[in-house]
Amino acid sequence: MTILVTGFTGKVGFEVAEKLKKLPMKCGVRNVEKVKADHGEDYEFVSLDFSSPETFDRALEGIDIRIFVPAGKGKTSFVDARDIAEIAAIALSDIEKYKNKSYVITGD
Repeated sequence: MTILVTGFTGKVGFEVAEKLKKLPMKCGVRNVEKVKADHGEDYEFVSLDFSSPETFDRALEGIDIRIFVPAGKGKTSFVDARDIAEIAAIALSDIEKYKNKSYVITGD
């Protein structure tokens, strides 16, 4: 099972990647070289740019689970990024238990 996490350079994406670091995972980023310069070899990076469809096939090759973390300049969430990351890690620890379920995350 290999996981692709997007949004690594943002708060939530980074926290999700940090929680899943021990699992087979790749982080989809626009500029692999820049992110490697900032974060070293702690993560495996693959080029993925949502505005460049030609990057999709290679980025998704060998990926079983995709976690698309929203990107952009949105307002700060009431739910902490670490809480969202923890939920992703828990859900991936028992996929069958959480498959096709939805939950409201309140930040409480």
